[in-house]
Amino acid sequence: MAITKGETGFRFVMDADFDATGFTAATIKLQKPDGTSASRSAGAETDGSDGRFFFTVTTGDFDQDGEYLVQLILALPSKNLIGDIERFTVGGAL
Repeated sequence: MAITKGETGFRFVMDADFDATGFTAATIKLQKPDGTSASRSAGAETDGSDGRFFFTVTTGDFDQDGEYLVQLILALPSKNLIGDIERFTVGGAL
């Protein structure tokens, strides 16, 4: 899916690639093209068993065009897991 600068209201989904049943918290960290960063609380699409987590994009999340870095962080009862950094590009709008 392509993301365009200024879009809002859609679910941004990340996949943990494992069964995260029993997670206690999920966070998606964003780093914008200018180096500023933000964290968004994430929800699970199911009970965590499919490893898919999301947040709903709001104003200001993708307000710059260029390369973004994102990372999923999960808290489980006995450990915290930090996912790989993923990159994607947000395109400009006319």
